[in-house]
Amino acid sequence: MNTSAGPQRETELLRLQVDTFYQVNRFISSIDNLEELLNLIIQEAEAAVEAEASCIALYDPEDNRLHIKFASGEESDSVKHLSQAIEKGILGAAASTNTFVLVEDAQNDPRWDPTNDRKSGFTTRSILATPIKRRDELLGVLEVINKWGDPRFTETTGKLSEVVAN
Repeated sequence: MNTSAGPQRETELLRLQVDTFYQVNRFISSIDNLEELLNLIIQEAEAAVEAEASCIALYDPEDNRLHIKFASGEESDSVKHLSQAIEKGILGAAASTNTFVLVEDAQNDPRWDPTNDRKSGFTTRSILATPIKRRDELLGVLEVINKWGDPRFTETTGKLSEVVAN
């Protein structure tokens, strides 16, 4: 029995988190184009929490909706440009509670809307949604979907996504 697997996994996770912070810091300091920056951040968030897919929905205070503008992963084109009212769904829960929302079983969560899965053929299992804020002002929500090799995201991955999102 290998008793060192746990500490090795924790060390690897810590290394991945430090690498993520380093990459995000480089992006922030070197990119003037917001679209390019947000695309790079979702890629880093996806890698940091080992997710299959991710998206960023930007908040528009004029219509009080979250609009998905950036997405990566399988079937990402099918969700770009979708929107929802800020008080609806898992994206809305993260925006309204001002903290990350972990959903272990999306198929049975009453806030989850299966419409996008039906259109795309993608199967959403688990979700981690994190508000993106600047000086306590809501800018949008970062959402990562389906943790690779594990059925769910954890509090640790939730905290990491908060750091990346902000």
